[in-house]
Amino acid sequence: MKFYPYRLFDVLLPAAVAVSVSGLLARCSTTGPRILVPAVALVVALVLPAHDRNPSRLPADRHRDWLSTCDWIDRNLPADAVVLTPPSSWAFKWYARRAEFVVFKDCPQDAAGILEWDRRRQVRGRWLHNLQRGRPVLPTTRTAFSRREITHILWSRHDGPGGLQGLAAVYQNRGYVVYAVPESLVSDLLPRSYFPRRS
Repeated sequence: MKFYPYRLFDVLLPAAVAVSVSGLLARCSTTGPRILVPAVALVVALVLPAHDRNPSRLPADRHRDWLSTCDWIDRNLPADAVVLTPPSSWAFKWYARRAEFVVFKDCPQDAAGILEWDRRRQVRGRWLHNLQRGRPVLPTTRTAFSRREITHILWSRHDGPGGLQGLAAVYQNRGYVVYAVPESLVSDLLPRSYFPRRS
């Protein structure tokens, strides 16, 4: 919370309202309002919740495709898989229960972690930028692939045309495709001069 002190407002505002209302009710001389106001508030709280909305704000068909993809990932990918997710990913860790290569909102709280998070953000940004323009993918992600940091790629058909050439899809539906990144990908596609010599 040291980087997000304004989040205290999310806790303090409801608490301040509750204390204020309690104080007003305590000052009432008659017991009628003391009982009536909380009873009405309770009835409103029970009736108010509407049908469970779609917090992702994705269209219904795209939302179904997303949940189906995450469900497949949860049931089929190894527990230690690291997935490069599309910009439009939503609640991936919640539904797929797998690690993401980088997430904008998951900024670490220590200096070394922030530097690594920023490096991964830049790798992902360059990779998606080049991919959406039809440019070669690997030259901008050599570090990520050579370290085997990314084991799978989740591609959204809504974020760009086509798919990833040279990678076999292990799952796909109307909106999303999951690719496995083979370990041979680095040695096959990167120049030999990139790899350090073993002594």
